Amino acid sequence: MKRHFVDTSYLIALVSEHDPYHEKALEIQEELLGSAYLSTSLIQTEFLNFFCEAGRFWRGFAVSVSKEFEASPRTVVTQMTLPLFKEARGLYNKRLDKGYSLTDCFSMVVMKHHDINLALTTDKHFIQEGFRALLLE
Repeated sequence: MKRHFVDTSYLIALVSEHDPYHEKALEIQEELLGSAYLSTSLIQTEFLNFFCEAGRFWRGFAVSVSKEFEASPRTVVTQMTLPLFKEARGLYNKRLDKGYSLTDCFSMVVMKHHDINLALTTDKHFIQEGFRALLLE
């Protein structure tokens, strides 16, 4: 079973009807039924932060989505550890010419550790690093 990396932009696109990638995210979700997923605690942080000022309903909804995603037996959410942080910071430092965030770098490091090339994302930085960004295809 192939595993796919889940980025913040995919989660937002899934739940937000106003997101320009909403329809594409729904199509991909349908295609990947039964697949396994990998994400990180930093992606979960970004997802919740996205809804921080959206009001009580959306904040609660985001928490529910986050908990459901994390509880899925097909999902692994990697936590930040000091060794992974240092590796992500090293990638960040090697790519000073890029606009990679530390969260991007952490995601890419985790993907490499798990030999995953397929990212559910709209972020072109993943393509620049040699991964496939499925929402952009």
